[in-house]
Amino acid sequence: MINWNYDANDYSANKTNLLDEGKYRVRIINAIETVAKNGTEGLEISLEVNGHSNKLRYYIWYNRENAARTNQLLGEFFNSFDISAGERSSCENWLGKTGAVYVMHDVYKGRQIAKVAFCLNRDQQTSLPAWTETQPTRVDVNDMAMSPKETFVPRKFGDLCPF
Repeated sequence: MINWNYDANDYSANKTNLLDEGKYRVRIINAIETVAKNGTEGLEISLEVNGHSNKLRYYIWYNRENAARTNQLLGEFFNSFDISAGERSSCENWLGKTGAVYVMHDVYKGRQIAKVAFCLNRDQQTSLPAWTETQPTRVDVNDMAMSPKETFVPRKFGDLCPF
């Protein structure tokens, strides 16, 4: 058996590492096409937060009844992360791109969470510090591990893209 050297004094059921609401510089660490339980197609974008150990997920769902709304959300995302027209065909092209988001608090299943409210356009990012590289810690690497089901397999974005 592995000797984890677990110390129960380091655990607190009430400990939270919730990001404050506000603007954050973020970097794309994973992006996949996904399908919700109700059958709605969309994108799941995993983000790491500059200067924090937190990770965020941002979802863009394809709204069949309002394609203009979907295009608006995609445009805001592409602008924020400076994703050119030539890079939009594959989620793989987005990995490592930096942008900025506004984080807000919400309640999910009775628990307060931080979530991406919207992407900030390039002009709104000028007051944020530039991305700072940090050496990942062992915990960061394990947090980013994916199960075989979640393994990134790039697909063409054009299948979802309404334009």
